[in-house]
Amino acid sequence: MSFSAKEDSEENDTPWPVSAVGAFFFIGGLVYFFPHLIKPFGFFEFWTIKGNFWNAVKEAWPWYAWGFGATFMFLLFRNDNISTHNSPMDKFISGVLISVWAGVAEEMAFRWLFFFSAIVILPVSNWIFGGWFGLELIRWLYEDALCPIANFFTFGYLEPYLINGYGWVIGAAVISSNGRFRNGHAYQGTLGLVNSWFFGMYMHWMVFKYGILPAIFVHFLYDFIIFTMEAISSIFDKSRFQSRAR
Repeated sequence: MSFSAKEDSEENDTPWPVSAVGAFFFIGGLVYFFPHLIKPFGFFEFWTIKGNFWNAVKEAWPWYAWGFGATFMFLLFRNDNISTHNSPMDKFISGVLISVWAGVAEEMAFRWLFFFSAIVILPVSNWIFGGWFGLELIRWLYEDALCPIANFFTFGYLEPYLINGYGWVIGAAVISSNGRFRNGHAYQGTLGLVNSWFFGMYMHWMVFKYGILPAIFVHFLYDFIIFTMEAISSIFDKSRFQSRAR
């Protein structure tokens, strides 16, 4: 298992990057004519850095430590076959590219475009599935169940967005877009699903507090640490493999 965000395992026919591009034009177009649809936010609001960029990067140090420690334990106790197809340098370069892609593309998609898409879509879905005659099932599910549970497990850091101050749609959009991010890591197994859920919620908090640019860099750095460790470990794997082959 890898803790990095390098693949997408959604079962639908449309890859999430394509959906994100569609969301940019569709939701962006709607918001251009009807900006109130995503209130209290502006469409490009998250692209403004709030506070100090480097303080935001340093504040995420527990995630760097977790990524390092979890990856170290995985590499130490893994039982998979040693691969000699790619050199450590190839793995390092590949890891850098994947980390850049994950940081930029996933933050733009899941913390910006899909989040705003959910703000627009959820009230419509709520109205269709009972809201038109007073039975707001989707609102009830998020407002009385999912958002309070998520707030508990995130220690109240996202409480203003999940259950207080911004209305049920904002909290529901956080849960919905982060659920999509989590599901994209189903290939990593149960631990990967749990890890990606918590990581995604943290990144939402970072975007709200600091903006999307610090979140992109933190996401990149988290993945970079993991992939660099994997590349370094392959040096020792190859050494052991070559010594046994003699």
